[in-house]
Amino acid sequence: MKIKNNPIYLLILIVISLLFALPLKAQVNIGSDTIPHSFSILELTTSILKGGLRLPQLTTDAISKLNTAGVDAAQGLVVYNMNNNCLEFWNGNTWISLCDNILPTLEVDPASMKFDSNGNITSSATNKVTVTTNQSSWKTSIAYDANGSDWLTLSQSGGSGTSFTVACTVNTSSNAVRTATITVSATGATSQTVTVTQNMDINSIPAGGTSAATNTYIGAFWRASQTGERIIRITGVAAGAWTASVGWYDSRWNVAGGDGIIFSSTGTSDTGVTFDASESPNDAELYPVTNGASTASGTIVGVNTIMFRMGCQKTFAAWNAASNPARYAVVVLSYANNTMFQKIFIRQGEAPDYLPGQSSGKKWSVYNLGNSNDRTQYGNGGFTTYPTQGGYLYQWGYGTNAATDQAPRPYPPTGDASTLTPPWTTGADVLYALGSACPDNYTVPSGFTVPSGGDGDMSYIPVQASTAWGYYADGFFDRRQVVSSPTGVAVSTVSVGDNNIAYQGKLFFNSTTNVSLFMPFPGGRTTGPLSGNGNVGVYWSSTGTIANTTAFDAEDLTINSSNVTTNPVGASRGQAFSVRCVKNN
Repeated sequence: MKIKNNPIYLLILIVISLLFALPLKAQVNIGSDTIPHSFSILELTTSILKGGLRLPQLTTDAISKLNTAGVDAAQGLVVYNMNNNCLEFWNGNTWISLCDNILPTLEVDPASMKFDSNGNITSSATNKVTVTTNQSSWKTSIAYDANGSDWLTLSQSGGSGTSFTVACTVNTSSNAVRTATITVSATGATSQTVTVTQNMDINSIPAGGTSAATNTYIGAFWRASQTGERIIRITGVAAGAWTASVGWYDSRWNVAGGDGIIFSSTGTSDTGVTFDASESPNDAELYPVTNGASTASGTIVGVNTIMFRMGCQKTFAAWNAASNPARYAVVVLSYANNTMFQKIFIRQGEAPDYLPGQSSGKKWSVYNLGNSNDRTQYGNGGFTTYPTQGGYLYQWGYGTNAATDQAPRPYPPTGDASTLTPPWTTGADVLYALGSACPDNYTVPSGFTVPSGGDGDMSYIPVQASTAWGYYADGFFDRRQVVSSPTGVAVSTVSVGDNNIAYQGKLFFNSTTNVSLFMPFPGGRTTGPLSGNGNVGVYWSSTGTIANTTAFDAEDLTINSSNVTTNPVGASRGQAFSVRCVKNN
C-alpha cells in the first residue's frame, strides 16, 4: 500500500494542514498529491477512503444563537440542522435551508401603474398587482413624494395572498403629477417595487399649456382603421426631465385589454423621415409602435427639443360612421422637470361628429373640401386626405347669371394667380356658388352641405368650444420638415410645393368630453394671389348678407392663433376661402 493512502499518514496530514495551511495561505489537497485547482483553497480527494465532510451539527435553537445577524463575515456560514435534518447557510439576512433546493424569491407584476386624476387606470395593466414568492408571507410599505400622502389604498397590505389591488383618491392638484412607491418584501428575498403615478387634473392645464413651447403639437389623429406611429417633435422647450403619458381616456377605449395609446422614446425606423430638404417619408401605417410603453420620457440637456412616437394599440373596432364616429383621449406632456404641462388631444375615427360641446345639430367633417371638379384627386371622396391639408379655395359667388354662375369654382391651394385653373374670376359676385360644392356622399349615404352662419351651424363654435393652436400629428404633417408658408409665415407649413400642402391650425375641444376638431390655416385668395396661409383660416358659411350698398358679402368663420370669430358682416363673396362641410342628419 502506498504511503499516501495509509490512514495514519492521512490523519497526520490533516492535522498538519489545519495547523499550517491557513496561516501560510497555501492551497491544500487532502488525500492526494495532486495540485488543487486554482479556484480552491481546500480539496478533499481520495480513491481509497470512502467518507465525507462532517459539518457542525446544531439544533434550530442553537443555530439561532450564533449571533450572525449584522455580521458581514458570517455570510456563507454552513451548519447541519439536527431538527429538520438539512444543511443551512446564512445569506446575511436569514438561514437558508438547502433542503428546499431554492433561494427565497419574490416577484411583482406590473412594476408600474398610471392613473388619471379621477383614479382611473390608464397604463396598459390593470390595477391588480400579482405577487409571486416561495416564502410563506409578504408585506408592503408605501413611500410618497412631496406632492401628497395617503392617496393610495391597497386591498391587502401583506399576508399569504397572491395579489392586491391599488386604488387612488382624486388628484385635485392643478400643477402636480404625484408619485408613490409600493415596496413589497418577503423574508430573505430581494424586495420589489411598484411605482404608481397619478396625473394632475387635466382640466387645470390651460389650453395652450402652462408655458407653451415655441412650436408645439396640440393633437393627434388616426382613422378608425389606423394604428401607425405619430411623431411628436416639439422645440423651444425648457431644459430638464420630460414625460408623456395618457391623462384621460373616454369609455370606448379598453386599456386593461391592451387597447390604448402606447409610446416610444426611440426615433422612427422610416429612413425617409429626415426633417430636412432630403425627406421622402413613407406611410405612417408601415411603422407601428411595437414593444411600446405607457409612457415616453427623457431629459433635455442643451438641445431644447422633445421627440417621441405614439401609436394606437388597436384599430377602433366599435367604429360606426353614424353612431360611433370617433373616440377620444388626452395625452399629458410634462417638461422642465415636470413643472410645465400641456395637453395633446387624441382622436381615433374619421367620421363626422358633433361640434365639441354639442350632442345634436350638424356633424362636422374632419377634412377640408378638396377639388369639387375632381372628387378623386385626394382619394377621399372629395375631401383632403389628412385633416392638416388646406384643400382647395372657393369663391362664395362670382356672377349674376343663374344659368352659368352657380357652379363651384375651386382654386388650387398653391400657385401664382396667373396660372390658376380655372382662371381667376371677378364680377358682381352675387349668386351663391357653393350649393353643390360638398360631396353628395362620403362614409354613409347622407349628403354634406356648407354650414350656415348667423345663428346656425357656425355660431356654436366660439361659444361652446375651447381652443388651442399649433401642430396636428395626423400621419402627414408630423413626418415632414415644417417650413415657411408660401406667404412667409415661419415654421407653419409642410409640403409647400404641391396641392397636398398642410398647415398648423386651431383645435376646438370640449373640456369635459374632450371631443376635438382640428381646422388648419390655409389663408385664402382675395384678388387672386395667396394671402395669410399658415397664419389664418377663413371658412365660408352658406349665409349671404349685404354689408353695405356697394359690396355683397357672406358670413364666415375666421380663425387664427389668438381669435375665433363668426363674422355676420363677413367677407366679399368674390374672395376664395376654405370650405368645411357638415353632414345632414
